[in-house]
Amino acid sequence: MNTPNIMLGSLSIGGWDARKVDRGIAAKAEAENNAKAGTVTAAKYLMAGVPEHKAAKDYATMRRMEWGKITLPWFDGRGAPRAVNADGVPDLIVKLGDWEREYIDHVKAFERVYPQAVSHRQFEMGDLFDQSQFPSARDLRRRYYFRTDWCALPKAEDIRITKGMTPGEVAAMQAAAIERHDQRVATAMNTAAQRLFKVVQAMHATMATPIGEKGAKFNDSKLENILELVELMPILNITNDPKLIELAKQAKKLAQKSPGELREDVVKRASAATEAAALAKKLAGAFDVTGDEEDE
Repeated sequence: MNTPNIMLGSLSIGGWDARKVDRGIAAKAEAENNAKAGTVTAAKYLMAGVPEHKAAKDYATMRRMEWGKITLPWFDGRGAPRAVNADGVPDLIVKLGDWEREYIDHVKAFERVYPQAVSHRQFEMGDLFDQSQFPSARDLRRRYYFRTDWCALPKAEDIRITKGMTPGEVAAMQAAAIERHDQRVATAMNTAAQRLFKVVQAMHATMATPIGEKGAKFNDSKLENILELVELMPILNITNDPKLIELAKQAKKLAQKSPGELREDVVKRASAATEAAALAKKLAGAFDVTGDEEDE
């Protein structure tokens, strides 16, 4: 394995889901229907029908998903720091800055309509309305944030002798840290290769299916998905592995074919199928890939 060039980054986007579980409503429904306690779950959607709230929420969801695509798993757990090639961090910082500005614009749009939205919901919710369930303007503002943090990858040799530890115990800790580090690098690199493998396999499956049969329909997204991943490979290739660099080049060549020809030309489709199959085989030979990404 080549020397990793890793930075760890975390993205945290805060918001208000405006959903309130109401045990009172659930208990009433259970009593009225002679149902066992715990049978019914009831929730009030406090901002139902408010497009500005939905826009901010949807934008946050979209960016969290995209963050997962442009980074690699490192520590376990949702929201944990994720790995990228350190050389790509400056460009990512610019991208994240754009995301933050766009998110704040959505949040400000929601804040502007919030007082009127609360009044409108009071009318719509009738006796279910409870003013205490709606945050004040100041509290609402605190709930929305967009934060990114970056840190250099700690090294095993940074572990120092601490009180009560022998040199042998410290050496054992360092060895264990190195082993975990190597496992995480391998997992991250396999994830990067697996993503590429998956879209190449999808290309092959379509090209290998005779025109007119189910699964043969070709969409430009098959090529666009490959090109998108190829563009990300410099960020995802945290070890600057020359094998992955070369395979990404081959994937880019595959994705530069004419969409029109691949929709209609039987010979060109067969050629693309063969090329995609060969590339998928190379990826599978160089990395531990299956086509199923179990990332999050």
